[in-house]
Amino acid sequence: MQSVSQAQTCPEECLTCDKRDRCERCKDGYYLQKLIRCVPCKNEACLTCSDRSECTSCRPGTFGITCENKCNLERKNNTCNYGDGTCSCIDGYYGPYCSEKCSESCSDACDKSGSCLCKPGYYGDTCRSKCYSGCLDCDNPFNCTLCTNNRHGIQCEKECSQNCSTGCNLYDGHCNSCYIGWFGIYCDNRCSVHCANGCDSTGKCSGCVPGYYGDFCNEQCPSNCIGGCNQSTGVCLVCVTGFGGRFCEVIPDKIVSTQIVSLSGVAIAGWAIASVLALVVVFGLVVFCRRRVKTAQEVNKKPEWTDDRYYNVKSMKDAVSVSIRPDSTPYYSCLDDTDISHTYSALDKNAAKSVQPELHC
Repeated sequence: MQSVSQAQTCPEECLTCDKRDRCERCKDGYYLQKLIRCVPCKNEACLTCSDRSECTSCRPGTFGITCENKCNLERKNNTCNYGDGTCSCIDGYYGPYCSEKCSESCSDACDKSGSCLCKPGYYGDTCRSKCYSGCLDCDNPFNCTLCTNNRHGIQCEKECSQNCSTGCNLYDGHCNSCYIGWFGIYCDNRCSVHCANGCDSTGKCSGCVPGYYGDFCNEQCPSNCIGGCNQSTGVCLVCVTGFGGRFCEVIPDKIVSTQIVSLSGVAIAGWAIASVLALVVVFGLVVFCRRRVKTAQEVNKKPEWTDDRYYNVKSMKDAVSVSIRPDSTPYYSCLDDTDISHTYSALDKNAAKSVQPELHC
């Protein structure tokens, strides 16, 4: 077997032939007849054929047994199925013969059935249905998922507050943000006129105009401040001449006199307290000393009846008849019954307890 390039006598329509110049394989558009020679197919559109009447494959762009049918122009790779003409489609077309164009509302190419992802404002499998006016996106005709900036609701049928700067919530209408000078969930409350740069969602100012302070800039700086005051505390930055203090409310002379009076008051109060304490101490010492003196006197005091004397007692009867203090116990010595004068001493009760009289008469 020899190739066409080597065998100059091999027919042109043959790809290869044997030593006797008989064709073994044919070029496109020919078929091998009786295993000897290559004969042209019936139709030039045939790529290969089994005999003169039937094609086994078609040239690009045609299909059918005789390859006389034209493939659709939107086929991929410029080919279609040899038997029925079905084909793979280029982007933007679908259908068995690529004869259907995808919807312009598709965000990307569609599949072989025409289904695709929709651009905003359209819905449906093939994205051929348009959402309601004011509805930027929806998944069915009764449920918007995105509205234009000034509308809200499931069908975008409601308007947002005119003070919403960037639209509002789809479901409740709460503003996403407010224009400067307004606050609240619907931006329907005005900021204080003394706010320098608007306010937040609660109404608190973002800085105050000169002369005012506080969260809502509703407090006026003291009249003697120069250049305004601290916007949080109201403390003056600078005072006018002749005034001082945190709020520029005090004249300097009064400040000094007030300080002097204050110091004098403190000194007087100190002396008063010290004097009271001194009096308390002196009084305590006096009471203490008096108690000690009284105790010493009571210890040294003699009973009243100790030094009483009885004179010229003539007999025991006379002695007994003498009035003796009830709380004292008399002590007697053995006396003879004479007329001689004797002396007796009355002992107090305590002495009598310690020394009992013994009489031996």
